[in-house]
Amino acid sequence: METRNETRSSIRTRYVGPSNFRGSRLTVSDDGVCRGRRRRMVVNWDHAKRPDENHAHAARLWLARHIDHPTEIDGPGLNFDGAYFWTWRDARGILTS
Repeated sequence: METRNETRSSIRTRYVGPSNFRGSRLTVSDDGVCRGRRRRMVVNWDHAKRPDENHAHAARLWLARHIDHPTEIDGPGLNFDGAYFWTWRDARGILTS
């Protein structure tokens, strides 16, 4: 039996509560391993959506901005300290990183 190890990049979505100046929001980032520097964006919290929907929406927006081909999101993964972790795959079924 062949064992196949797959390593994939991931992104993290994390809730940030409101401050005196900004409303609730999510930060979305990767670890910078693939591109050499960390990529990050901030997405406003949509109070009409459930928390898991907000996190998934933020992850999709990050992918649309930073990945240059159609993708499908996988996740969420581990969830601790208010963070969700996501991976993605090529919309044609090819694993990406």
